[in-house]
Amino acid sequence: MDEAIKTFFCVKEKGSFSKAAEALYLTPNGVKRRMNQLEADTGLTLFARSSKGVALTAAGEVFYEECRGMEHRFTLAVRRARRAQEHNADVLRIGMMSTFADSFTVTPWRGVRREDAVNQSCMVYYGSSLKDMERMFAEVGTCSDCCVDLYDEETAREHGLLTRKISQYALRVGLPQGMKVEGTVTPDALAGMPVALLTKGRGRVFDALWTALEGQAALFEITDYSIKTFNECYLKRAAMICTENLTNVFPFYSFAPLKWDEAVAYGIYYKEPRLPERAALAEILRGET
Repeated sequence: MDEAIKTFFCVKEKGSFSKAAEALYLTPNGVKRRMNQLEADTGLTLFARSSKGVALTAAGEVFYEECRGMEHRFTLAVRRARRAQEHNADVLRIGMMSTFADSFTVTPWRGVRREDAVNQSCMVYYGSSLKDMERMFAEVGTCSDCCVDLYDEETAREHGLLTRKISQYALRVGLPQGMKVEGTVTPDALAGMPVALLTKGRGRVFDALWTALEGQAALFEITDYSIKTFNECYLKRAAMICTENLTNVFPFYSFAPLKWDEAVAYGIYYKEPRLPERAALAEILRGET
């Protein structure tokens, strides 16, 4: 990263040119020259100077946040590029978002190792936002050999990938402890209730639920099914719609079937020629899920 930007970060964090100079093993005048040049290059007044030290102006604060974001993206880019450069072709890299618990992949990958001579595999984890999802699909073939996510043929076509369905789960409604329900729950029964639902754009089945429930239930978005998310929903006394494979994640919820026409399917996404060489892969995944 540019030395002027590193110095800028340090001045912001230390609150003075002299303290930044001490931390960077520079002279105070050297730090001032760098910051004066940075302001001249950008055409921005980044610092408000006073006898007590320096503080960022409004423009300086925006510049700082944007540069920190760039620094983070640069670090991730280097990490991913290094991973691609150092990749061992004998290791199968499986991309997965943190949205879902990954327990549904454990048995299938054991089968892959046994039947398809894949001795090693590793998970390449992504975040839970829509941008993370796009990046995961875009990096199949470079940072990962395949990824596992909600099955959707249109998504595969949009990203130039091949896909196979590997599992399918019915929908469940989770209710906090003390809220009991008998039998199958209909969407109408959720009217007026706070209901957590996976964020819009994350999957066709969940988007259809948004359309059906908006205006009836008090919907709010969640981005994953972590213990933290379950706990937050529990504190809100909110119902949660999820797939049946996630019903053991949080013990203080009771689950009932949701009456809905479609189940949620998971699929494997991949590019040629990496995975087609492993001819039994999709069949093993389908057979052991």
